[in-house]
Amino acid sequence: MNRVPLQFDFADLLVGTPGVCRETITADTTVFRQGEPADFVYYLISGKIKLSAVSARGKEAIVAVLESDEIFGAHCLLGYGTRGMTAVALVASDIIKIRGDVARSLMDRNVSFDEFLIERLIKGARRIEEQLLDQMFNSSEKRLARTLLSLANYGKKGTPNITIPKLSQEMLAEMVGSTRPRINQFMNKFRKLGYIDYDNSTITVHHSLLTVLLSDAKETGSPLEHGEDQ
Repeated sequence: MNRVPLQFDFADLLVGTPGVCRETITADTTVFRQGEPADFVYYLISGKIKLSAVSARGKEAIVAVLESDEIFGAHCLLGYGTRGMTAVALVASDIIKIRGDVARSLMDRNVSFDEFLIERLIKGARRIEEQLLDQMFNSSEKRLARTLLSLANYGKKGTPNITIPKLSQEMLAEMVGSTRPRINQFMNKFRKLGYIDYDNSTITVHHSLLTVLLSDAKETGSPLEHGEDQ
């Protein structure tokens, strides 16, 4: 079959293609669960999606937190019959779901959709690579700062102070790869230094939190933690 270089447009796809739909989901909505049939691929228009997995011994780990303009659940395109992870909305999110066979057909017929999909899969792979390097080379204090800035979409919204729904310290510890007591210590420190504010429901991330990433405590003598917690 010849591939036709049609211009890819989600609006046209939603209107005229069976097996494709747009959904608005609330925070804590489960998109799919580990072990369920893998029959749809998803595109995140806006919001945040947490991907997690549970080991055979019952230990849960957060694999990634996805942001807008990312693809997830694409393993069904490679023939995987079941989900290897669970996807849950951290905040209200808009998603587009495309049935696996429809997506494969679009990849065969529409060059623009193929390129769109590949670009976002590469973007996701690069994000995972950056997270792995962050885990290997940076202290848990810096990893927490980077996680909070990422959750606040710092650099995308153009505002110095961004408020996000509060996550439990247990969840932050899983995302950072640290322990809850250490996360509690760093969160208290960040608040004392004026980098963040938080209450029972929200966290406000200030521009000054970048200090944690830009400063080297050993060289500048900044008030940041000198020790490492890998």
